[in-house]
Amino acid sequence: MNGHRIDLERLVQARVERVWEVLTAVAHADQTLSGVEHVELITEGPYRVGTRWRETRRMFGTEATEQMQVTVAEAPTRTVIEADSSGVHYVTEYHAHAFLG
Repeated sequence: MNGHRIDLERLVQARVERVWEVLTAVAHADQTLSGVEHVELITEGPYRVGTRWRETRRMFGTEATEQMQVTVAEAPTRTVIEADSSGVHYVTEYHAHAFLG
């Protein structure tokens, strides 16, 4: 099966622990991620493998709600979030790397 992959990288000048706090504050994603308009938590408790939520986003003028699930949670350096929508499997992976400047 052919697939597409998009790799994006962004330098965030903040402590790894602070970035982890923001990334894992799922209930507040509408305040920290552009395009996210609403978040509905499905699971309770701390951010961990199995955490699920519905996320409503607006992209290119269209609103869509997808169910997201954490499949990897390695605090504070790595997390993987997956979702399925319209026959497409999405994988979003965050990695923290030390910056040596």
